[in-house]
Amino acid sequence: MAPIERPSRFTAAEDAAAQGRLKRVLALEEAAGAERDKLLAAAYRAAIEHGQTRVAGEIMLLLAERGAASFKQLYNCMRVLLESDLRAPARKLVDAHRLQGDEAAVLRAMLDLHSGRFEEAAGLAAGVAPGSPVRAHAAALLREMHFLAGDPAASVEAGLEELALAPRLRVALAVLRTADTHGLRDPAIRALQVASATAETIAASAAGSAADLEDLVHLALATFDFPGARMRLEQARREGLSEDVLRKLASSIANMESDVAGFEPDLAECHAHLMRQLASPADALASQRAAGDFAVLVPTSFFAVERDASVAAFKRWQRRFLFTAMDELRVHGVKLDVRPHFGRGRRLEWNEGSRCLSYHTYGQAPGCFHFKEAELPHLFYLDRGGYSGWSELAGTRFDFSESRVAAEDALAFVRGERERLHAGNDSKYGQAAFDPALQLPADYVLVAMQTVNDSVQEHAWIRTLEMAEMVVRRFAGTGTAVVVKRHPLCRDPRVSRRLKAWEREPGVVVSDASIHQLIPGARAVFTVNSGVGLEALLYEKPVYVSGRSDYSQVCHVFTTAQELRLKTRTIEAAVSSADLARFLHFYLRTYLVDARSAESVRSAVRQRLLAGATPLVNKAQVEPKSPA
Repeated sequence: MAPIERPSRFTAAEDAAAQGRLKRVLALEEAAGAERDKLLAAAYRAAIEHGQTRVAGEIMLLLAERGAASFKQLYNCMRVLLESDLRAPARKLVDAHRLQGDEAAVLRAMLDLHSGRFEEAAGLAAGVAPGSPVRAHAAALLREMHFLAGDPAASVEAGLEELALAPRLRVALAVLRTADTHGLRDPAIRALQVASATAETIAASAAGSAADLEDLVHLALATFDFPGARMRLEQARREGLSEDVLRKLASSIANMESDVAGFEPDLAECHAHLMRQLASPADALASQRAAGDFAVLVPTSFFAVERDASVAAFKRWQRRFLFTAMDELRVHGVKLDVRPHFGRGRRLEWNEGSRCLSYHTYGQAPGCFHFKEAELPHLFYLDRGGYSGWSELAGTRFDFSESRVAAEDALAFVRGERERLHAGNDSKYGQAAFDPALQLPADYVLVAMQTVNDSVQEHAWIRTLEMAEMVVRRFAGTGTAVVVKRHPLCRDPRVSRRLKAWEREPGVVVSDASIHQLIPGARAVFTVNSGVGLEALLYEKPVYVSGRSDYSQVCHVFTTAQELRLKTRTIEAAVSSADLARFLHFYLRTYLVDARSAESVRSAVRQRLLAGATPLVNKAQVEPKSPA
């Protein structure tokens, strides 16, 4: 048995004692019947508590083989195993248990879902009878599967069914976030209603779990209720929520309060607006005509406590950018109408008689600007069309002859930016630490994958999995290896399955190394329209893209396997190094807004929001267009 990996909260002596108990129980032959089952159950709990997932699976297998494991125990154990990508032990549990009917179907569907067999999982989960005691578990699987498959409406529908059968605040918050982000206003309100009702039940009960107490804080933040979040945090502290969780929540709330200082009344009004929607959705919608010169739509997601440190970091940049922009508008006497960006979705429809500033949206609404973090977290779009392939820049051709920047100055800027990023191992998402022992092929190209349901893949002629497969096939047997880098936030089991298959192929390397270790030695970089493409351009590498973006005009674009083969007969940059440097200088210094400098944000507000224009070089259209 592998030694227990000791979390910091346990002493070495406690770990040794727990390890000894596990060994004794697993070797126990003299105990029989219920006594042995009780000892095994205790050992299982100890293994889970100490993070020994594989050992926990072995113990649960013994219980399953004896018919002593309940559906709830098996379900929870399989979820832990599958979240740790331990499919083999999970498969043994599915084969060994003695459950029948719907319970067996749910466990099999779990395994199929996490093995990337979505159709099989959907069939099993959908076949669970509506009145079955495990129908809520089936709905939970359907919610997860549809989300991974890029069908938010179906995911939310399954989530609402799950909540109707088994209301849980954490599930309600997840459904609320999905519905809100994708413009599903009525389902978002229903999820918020369930969340609020469940929160009231938890608050009125003395039996709330630690997870419930934590979720009460998350709900308060998601509804712009900072005083409520502080109150819930103190309640959680009194009830014994772990110090690690308390510390993270307190730090996140303090950062949020610092970032929005001076705008507390506006956020209180956002909270009141959401509460009015809960009380009377139709009246709240009818009263949404602009009450100021400039409507600012504040996303609830800006106040989510993120687990991933890199995501948490650019949440701070998001808040700093927005509230600095709002302050500059007020300096110029603009009357702001601050309200929640709730249930509006990505495509902004705006006909409310005022100008508007909206996050992570697109669309040519008169008087409206869209903002979003760009390829590096401190850089932002502030554009009338949107971001990435929706931006105005994506619809124009950069005229290098009009650039007033000397080639040598532009090149010096690009190389300085590259050196800065490389030295700090900086990227939009957290990267692995540099590995001095990393070995890469002598001759390789790099494939940078994206999340399967990334919104910008709407601009893909060839989506990320198919693009990667196409590149692997293109270089098979050529002597040039293909290094594949998965997106750091990707958890899609279909991607996991494909990566395992590629790892078995000669000439293919799957790596989670830092992008700043993978790009420098690559002959070329292939992606759909990922931010890694922009980073590769900073390294002056040839970049091949299968989707439209704001930087694709200085890349090779391919829309078919034949076009990929033709354009890679000779691997070379799409434009000269001088022209590339001029484009990157314009893109990073003029077009994007640097949130590290408050004056940069304020200047952009004056030149764009108040003047009504995005800085572009000319209006020549770029072809080919994105897919319909």
